[in-house]
Amino acid sequence: MRLIKVSQDPRDLSWEQALDQLEDDDVLMLAPGFYEIPFGQKLKNIVIKGTGTAADMTVLVGTVILDGRYLTLENLAVKTTAIAGALVKVYEGENAPYLTLRGCRLEAAEGERGTALMTLGPVWLELYSCQVKGGIRLVGDEEQHVQISSSEIAATPAAFTGNGFGPLAISQSQIKGDFVLEESSAYEGHFDQTAFDQVTSLSEGNDLYFTESALSLTLKNGQADLLNCDLPGTTLLEKANSAAFQNCTFKQFKQVSGSSNLTNCHLEAGEITGQGKAAFCRPHFSCSEGTWLSLRDASQVRLQNALLNVAGSHLRLADKAGILGNVLESDQDQLLVKQTGQGKVKLTGIKCKLV
Repeated sequence: MRLIKVSQDPRDLSWEQALDQLEDDDVLMLAPGFYEIPFGQKLKNIVIKGTGTAADMTVLVGTVILDGRYLTLENLAVKTTAIAGALVKVYEGENAPYLTLRGCRLEAAEGERGTALMTLGPVWLELYSCQVKGGIRLVGDEEQHVQISSSEIAATPAAFTGNGFGPLAISQSQIKGDFVLEESSAYEGHFDQTAFDQVTSLSEGNDLYFTESALSLTLKNGQADLLNCDLPGTTLLEKANSAAFQNCTFKQFKQVSGSSNLTNCHLEAGEITGQGKAAFCRPHFSCSEGTWLSLRDASQVRLQNALLNVAGSHLRLADKAGILGNVLESDQDQLLVKQTGQGKVKLTGIKCKLV
């Protein structure tokens, strides 16, 4: 391993000289300044570190291309003037390459509408304490290991898209933009203390776990377990294999099919349709107008020890939908029910009144 200082000082190598003389496992120490990456330049098996007190003091201008075993960037900013293409590209090799970014800032030419980082094929990707303006795209039905920590990714419309498989871990981060796991994906996702705008799973192969996070969730397929999460938008379960929620807060909960279990959750309103089956254990519904729970088609709901603050709103049943269980506490003596079709209401602990 060689430690190489790069600066304007004549005693050190220039940027151009350093690129010409690169050897595997070199560590380039870049003084603050701007360093232009020649068009088509490939970087492999090296570490590049900025020596300034902030990442923006040392700027790589151009496209970073990893075509080797590994590349590590630390305390750097990467920017480009190219209109199309990713800011950082990782090409497929004989073995999955490692790309590690620590304390870096990435900014695509199109800003949040551009692509900041694209991987082609298998990859080990690690981001620590990074700011990314532009989307991250994992391309290829390949094994991908992703670890993102204490970072912010902002892009429109999609901040992150992936269609591979493997472990996907994000902690203490912010994902501003859509987070999309595509139809061919099969990730085991672990997300902790992370704020998402929108999470969408399109594949039944995805198995996702969220703890102490904030998100809007669309589970078109796959499985999800959420613990101590805040869901301020609409939570939509379409063809979900299963979904479990514990100690979560919902604005709007919608389920079209599949099964769900909600324990100690707070909801403003819910809607179960199709063949959906939902079990609510110790739920707390708070709704002052309209419908606090709507059931249609052949959906079935079980309530256990429900807490209801639903004065001014009603329960709605249609078609062959049904609900059974018990109410532990309510802010009204009678539960208002609007019913059409052949659905059944079997609740103990409160009287029901058809309206």
